[in-house]
Formats: sequence, C-alpha cells, structure tokens
Amino acid sequence: MYSVGLEIGEGGWTYAWVLDLPGCFSRGGSPGEALELLPPRIERHLGWLSGFEPVPRTERGIAVLEEVRDPRCPVRRGDTRALFAWDGLAPADEEFERDLRWMARHRQTLLSLVEGLPPAGLDAGEDGPDIHDLRAPSVRRVLRHIAGAEYWYLTRIPAQAPLPAEEPDDVFALLSAVRSAAEPVLRELFATDATKVVEVPETTWSGTFTEGWTLRKILRRALWHEAFHIEEIRRHLEGRSGDRAAVGTN
Repeated sequence: MYSVGLEIGEGGWTYAWVLDLPGCFSRGGSPGEALELLPPRIERHLGWLSGFEPVPRTERGIAVLEEVRDPRCPVRRGDTRALFAWDGLAPADEEFERDLRWMARHRQTLLSLVEGLPPAGLDAGEDGPDIHDLRAPSVRRVLRHIAGAEYWYLTRIPAQAPLPAEEPDDVFALLSAVRSAAEPVLRELFATDATKVVEVPETTWSGTFTEGWTLRKILRRALWHEAFHIEEIRRHLEGRSGDRAAVGTN
C-alpha cells in the first residue's frame, strides 16, 4: 500500500501526494477526484522509474495517511504549503540516498526533453514578469523557474545555499550550478538537523503566511516541482495543452 497525504485548499481543490514515491502526485477538484486519478499516475511513475532502476514491488493500493486542510491554499492554481507529520520524520539513510538519486533521474529526464531544442523551440510560448501568471510559458522560462525554485527550497532551512556570485545567463549552466549546490547543502542538513522544523514567513500572490519546513519536505517539494514541470514541458512539446492547470489532472 502506498501512503498518501491530502492537501485540501479552497473550494476543496486537492493535491494528493504519494509520500512513499516523492515526485508522484495528482490534483483534483475534490479529495475524491484527486484520489481517483492517483492509481494510473502511480503506474506511470513506476514505469518511468523502471527505466532507471529496479522497481520495488508492493501491493498496488493507496491509504490516506493524513489530511491537511487550509482554505487559504489555492492548490488549483499551484500554491502548496502543507507540512505533513510525515515531513517531520528523519529520512532513513537509504531513503535519503534514494531521494538524491531520484532528483538526478528527474534531471536526466528533463534534459533529455529539452537539450536538443533549437532556440525557437526553447522560446516559443508566453512571457511576462511572473511565471505564475502565464498560462503557457516558454520552455526556457520554465527551465529558469525550475532552477530558481530549487535554489529557493535550499534556503528554507540553511541560512544560505552557495551559488556563484553571478547567476549564469545560460539556463543550462544555471540548472547545473544550482544542482551542484544542492547536494552538499542537503547532505549537511541530513547530517545535522534531519528533523529540524523551521517556520518561515512567506508572501505569495495568495497572501502572507508562515510555512513550516523540514528536510523531508524540501526533498518532497523539490522532487514534485521538477516532476510537475517535466509533465508541463512534455505536454507542450507533444502539442497538447500547455496550460499548467492541466498538469497532474489526468
């Protein structure tokens, strides 16, 4: 059985997080809808993973471990801020190494989609000051957003993650620089403060609030975020809807 955490926001919109498979998720207009979408998404996630490593066999069922309800959290648009009790547990050594390995697998998948694109292919799409306001941003914009978000995750608990003094202009160099910074920061946190909870004041388009962060949550969110945008880019390249509102819903 796979353990699931439900994050329920305004109007019942729900993220279903597969806690045993970080990076695997669904979204729906209600908890029931998100859960109904989850089994085929688990199978797709396991199919993707099997291309890299043996997939552990387990009973193909889901069990809701926890629900977090926050009417201020508009998960339909994409904001997510839940801190599950699961996030407060220290990852075992093998789980931590698995998450780092899966981060590398996601990056490999991402680069296989985009490295051969010509500049016109990278830049086709909408542009604007805030990527969250764009229905179908360009691939280059999404890649820069992935790098920026990963760096942001690294700074939730450590005072500062090390990056070059100047941000690289080339988006692929930026992705590489942030990822090179990520592993030592995460390893240090795992060695010293694996269960530390830090309350961080946050301000987004949806308001100002305080969000709790742990190492396990950083790993969960980093894996989810890259998987989310891999799905968005794949939809865009396949000529399907580039609308990010569709990601995670089928």
